[in-house]
Amino acid sequence: MNFMFSVAILLGLEKSGIPIGPTATINEPENQLAAIRVKLMDAPSRKLVECDESVQKSIDSWCRFFRGGYSNYKAAMLSSKNSNYNSGPFDRESERFQLQKEIWKAHVEVIQNNRGNKRSEELLTHMPHAERDFGQGWARMVEILAACVFPTDLVTLTYDGAGFLPTEVLTDECWADLTSRDKSKQLTGPQKYRFASVLATHNLVKMPAPMLRMIVLFWGRVVRTHQTSRTMPATVVKLVHGSSLVKLGQALRVLGLFLQPRWWGRIKMRLAETFAHHGV
Repeated sequence: MNFMFSVAILLGLEKSGIPIGPTATINEPENQLAAIRVKLMDAPSRKLVECDESVQKSIDSWCRFFRGGYSNYKAAMLSSKNSNYNSGPFDRESERFQLQKEIWKAHVEVIQNNRGNKRSEELLTHMPHAERDFGQGWARMVEILAACVFPTDLVTLTYDGAGFLPTEVLTDECWADLTSRDKSKQLTGPQKYRFASVLATHNLVKMPAPMLRMIVLFWGRVVRTHQTSRTMPATVVKLVHGSSLVKLGQALRVLGLFLQPRWWGRIKMRLAETFAHHGV
C-alpha cells in the first residue's frame, strides 16, 4: 500500500501531461515513468491502482499540483530568466515559498484521502503497535509541517531534517527496551534524536483533534513569510533537541512571531523587496 501511494506522485505527473524537463516528455522510453508503468502493468497491484478510490484521489491531488503550483513556479522562473529586469533573490524566495505551500497541500490531501480506507485500516492491524503509532503520528505531523511551510530542499534536509527518523520498523519489544528509564538516559547523538522524534509522533496520536487543529492554526500564523519559513528547520531542531536556555529563547521568538501584527509583516516584506531591487 505504501508503494502504491509513493508512486501516486509519478502517476499524477503522468496524468497532468507536464514535461519534467526542457525537452523531455513523459512518454519517452528512457523516462523513469515508462519503467514504472511497465512494472505496474505486470504487477498484481495494478488492479489496486485502478480500483482503489483513495489511490485515484491521491493521483488527482498530485495532478492538480503539477498543473497548478508546479507549472506556476516554472512559468515565473522562466519569465524571470527571459526578462532584462533582474528580479533579485527576494522574488525567487517568494516563488519558492508559494511552491512549498502547494507541495505540502498535496501531501495533506493524500493523507486525508487515505483516512478511513478499509484496506489501510486492515493493514494497520498487522503492524507492531509502536510502528503503527509512529505512522499515524507522522501523518498528523505532516499537517504541522505544512502549516510551517517546512522547506524540503536538499540542503535544508541534509543539515536540519535528516537522521531524526527511525531507520527500521519499530517492534514493540525494541520500543519497550528504548523507553525503559535506564536505556533512554543512555541514548546519545542520532539515537537520542530518533527517540525524541518517535516519542513526539506517539504523543500526537493521543492528542485530541481540536488541540491538533489549534497547533496547526498557531504555526500557520507564525509562518507567514518566506523568511520565517527558511528558519523553521533550525527552529524545530532547537525546540526539540536544544538546551533549556535555547528552547526558551526559541519559544519566545516563536511567540513574538505569532503576536506580530499582519501589517508589520507586509511592511517588512515591502522594505526587503525594495532593498533587493536596488541591490542594497
